[in-house]
Amino acid sequence: MKLTKNPFFLIGLLFSIIGSVFVVIGLAISMSFYINGGSMTVNGVPVYYEPGTMGTGPILFLAIFGGLGMIFAVLGVIFLIVSIKRYKAVKMLIDNEQYVTARVIDIVQNRSVRINGRYPYNLICQYDDNYGGAPHVFQSDNILHHPGDVTNFTLKVYVDKNNWDLYYVDDSTLNNTNIY
Repeated sequence: MKLTKNPFFLIGLLFSIIGSVFVVIGLAISMSFYINGGSMTVNGVPVYYEPGTMGTGPILFLAIFGGLGMIFAVLGVIFLIVSIKRYKAVKMLIDNEQYVTARVIDIVQNRSVRINGRYPYNLICQYDDNYGGAPHVFQSDNILHHPGDVTNFTLKVYVDKNNWDLYYVDDSTLNNTNIY
């Protein structure tokens, strides 16, 4: 799993950059009016500002432009934090090398997400506990193309055996089988 392929990471990075640019531009233009003075046209009427004063026009510009920038930047940071936490959790699972071999039992479309007008796919895997426990069912991350007929293939599922809700389905072996 690469962090840069995670859509939340890419969206977070984009939002953070755009938000920061909006804040900097809003501050720069408003401070330019404060330091240098200047004129604006408000409802067709020219308004002049003396250096050292800040009228409602530059303040309103800063509030709108900088406010939108702050919203974008905060959303971007939240997306970055969520994606980095997910990446670290998956990396920890893989580094611990505790995995089970699960059998692919179904391929489903994820109807809650659309990417370029198409629904991605998820692999549903099942691991039957040999010690009489209930079977464990896992769902892979989104796959952009239909993987073909992979039912009954086996995949590694990295799990935290203390908490079976923490898992990562490693579908990278499907790329090597020329099924795509």
